[in-house]
Amino acid sequence: SGNGVNFSALSATPATFRLLGGYYGWTINATWGGGSVTLQVLMPDGTTYISAAPAYAADDTEVFALPAGTYKIVIATATAVQGSLTPIPFSKVA
Repeated sequence: SGNGVNFSALSATPATFRLLGGYYGWTINATWGGGSVTLQVLMPDGTTYISAAPAYAADDTEVFALPAGTYKIVIATATAVQGSLTPIPFSKVA
C-alpha cells in the first residue's frame, strides 16, 4: 500500500507489500503457541530478505524507522496473527 498495512487472521506468510519509509508503529497480536512473527525487508539484490525488526513471540507494539522498500511479514507457527504497520507523521520543529 505504501502508506502502511493492516493484517488479520493470518497463519501463513502473506504477500509482500511496499512502504514509503519513515517512522511506523508496529502492533502485533497472535495465538503464539511457540511461534513467531518477523518483519523483513528486501535487499537491493531483489532476492534476499533480512529482518527489519526483532522476531516477536508475544503481543507487542513498537515504533521503528524503516527505509522505503518491499517488506513481508514472516509467520512461523503462530496463528490468528493480526496487527498493523501504521505510518507516524514526523515533522522537524525549527
